Amino acid sequence: MQVLERRRIGFLWLAITSLLLGLIFVVQSNTTAAEAATTFDVNVTDHQPLSGIMGSGTSYVATQVAWQAGGAQYLCSGLDDSKCASNAEVFAMLPVCQSASEINCIEALEVKSEGTSGGTATHQKTIGKLAFPAQPDIGLPAGSNISLWSVPSLKSAGKVSDFAVTVRVKLLKSGNNLRAEEFSARVEPYTLGTTTQDPVSTVERTNPTGVVGISGIGGDRNCIWIDSGQCGQVTDFPKDSRVKLTIRIGNYLTSWLHGRFTDPNIKITAIDAKNNRLEMDAAPVKVPSATALVNADEAPDEVKSKFKDPSGFLPPGNISMYTEATQRGAMQNFLDFEKFFSKKSNKLVDTWSMRSLSGQANSCSLRVSSLLKEPLSTLIGVVATNAVTYESQPPAFTDGELKYQVAGLRYLADGTTVFQGRYDLLMRSEFARCLYGYTDAPVIAEVSITNEEGTNVVATTNLKESGGWLMLGAYGFTFSAPTLRVKLNQEKKAAPTPTPTPSPTITATATPSPASASTPIATPTATSIATPSAKGTTSSSKVSITCVKGKIVKKVSGTSPKCPKGFKKR
Repeated sequence: MQVLERRRIGFLWLAITSLLLGLIFVVQSNTTAAEAATTFDVNVTDHQPLSGIMGSGTSYVATQVAWQAGGAQYLCSGLDDSKCASNAEVFAMLPVCQSASEINCIEALEVKSEGTSGGTATHQKTIGKLAFPAQPDIGLPAGSNISLWSVPSLKSAGKVSDFAVTVRVKLLKSGNNLRAEEFSARVEPYTLGTTTQDPVSTVERTNPTGVVGISGIGGDRNCIWIDSGQCGQVTDFPKDSRVKLTIRIGNYLTSWLHGRFTDPNIKITAIDAKNNRLEMDAAPVKVPSATALVNADEAPDEVKSKFKDPSGFLPPGNISMYTEATQRGAMQNFLDFEKFFSKKSNKLVDTWSMRSLSGQANSCSLRVSSLLKEPLSTLIGVVATNAVTYESQPPAFTDGELKYQVAGLRYLADGTTVFQGRYDLLMRSEFARCLYGYTDAPVIAEVSITNEEGTNVVATTNLKESGGWLMLGAYGFTFSAPTLRVKLNQEKKAAPTPTPTPSPTITATATPSPASASTPIATPTATSIATPSAKGTTSSSKVSITCVKGKIVKKVSGTSPKCPKGFKKR
């Protein structure tokens, strides 16, 4: 009995630890302490196979976790529930808009594909029932569920035409104040199937020590949604698709969003003083996952210590560590187990999603908010990548560069095909120019991608500016943990050539001699001013060239630069 009790305590400690780390786990074991062998089933992925755990697929209101009181948490019927009077956390899945005046809802979906025209989707149904109604006066969205959509033009062409849309907001209540903390949106193509599993639901459970907590139950790892035995089974987007999702949302978005898509275009328009219309139009990307089964004696000590109870006990059995790739701490968890992934991913999933990134306001973001005077002007940037995981924060601006680290595996599941990385960066034009101290003249981007050995990796880069946004893309780099650096330069405006001042008339006071009469008198002229070239340089200014040697790229600057030995000018 003592062994069983210790295992129970260990399980409770794992539950608390997992909440702190943003991990989802299951302990599966029937062994005794004498037979004990602990393994870590590591899965760093964007697509949680156990969607019911932690209630990730539902809308609910609950008390905030009281860590000092043993992690107790209770479900509430709404914000008026006495249990949530002083504090609460709200997870609200936004409903589909039913009227032109409704806010905090999904307005429209459009999916276009190669060889088809149109792309407007029609709403078919919403799964489940409303968990709680909206309270617009305090900014509380309705608690809905996954909405299902169909695109007639794709169906007519015999292509995948059904899509599930999930838009979820997390809000925290403290006293009378309600503020948004997280935002996420996902569009997933599916085919219709069946399942014997129950839909995902969120319930209260009491653990062996008597502490009440929130738990998710139900769900099928192969299903996006479940309804009366029917199931939406995940599939790929039609070839060469573009997805446009339009949301009406309050002005509580954070300053940065992260996207699992590529070549994005964004448009934000104000509905009123507190609400906006957000349109995100982008192509989906294939995102890999990383998995490994690791014996505890091979796992890093710092990882094992996170899962031990206060007495130092590590429960036996299989600890399934599902780390959501877009959550804080996912990058470190990937690096902790990277050597066990054999440099290859286990699968690729067609993905179109976005979520908020936590970032602090700086002088430039505040300046942009002031200049734009928009309710949602705090949204200043979007970062998108198809890497397994990435830094869960906006790019850092240091030493005159924006730096951002991603992490992934070099090969696909076959172990030979090299995975090609993609990186897209959108910034408000005003924010970018403020950050680098530039005027409104055109800017030029220099992108460097450095791998773990410090070698520059060749990549294709694109830069354009449209609708008040600066859009940059870098494609074709490899992994495992490259650092992406973006430096903007600016073409200086050509200085106008001044009009020469007329020369003054000079009157001689002496009569020149015959010999000197034929000698012209030197007339003062205006000083010649060199006119800058289109790039703002004179013939003596430094210029830069790009030199390549295999996969190594170098930039050489000088008045007459030449490539080093062994390098060729690109």
